[in-house]
Amino acid sequence: MISGYRWFQRRFFEAYVEEIKHFVKVIKGEVEPIVTGYDALKALETAEAVKKSIAEKKTINLPL
Repeated sequence: MISGYRWFQRRFFEAYVEEIKHFVKVIKGEVEPIVTGYDALKALETAEAVKKSIAEKKTINLPL
């Protein structure tokens, strides 16, 4: 049985490959990014809320 990080790597290997291919196309100017800066900001906000929720042991409402 594969555990932890190695399992994660194998499970999502193809997704990482596709992500890098897309990134290269974006850098070359061939396509627009699938994910926007706003998407990244919201993902960060969610991660920060999770950390705060764990630290405070309570539900954290978004937006922060």
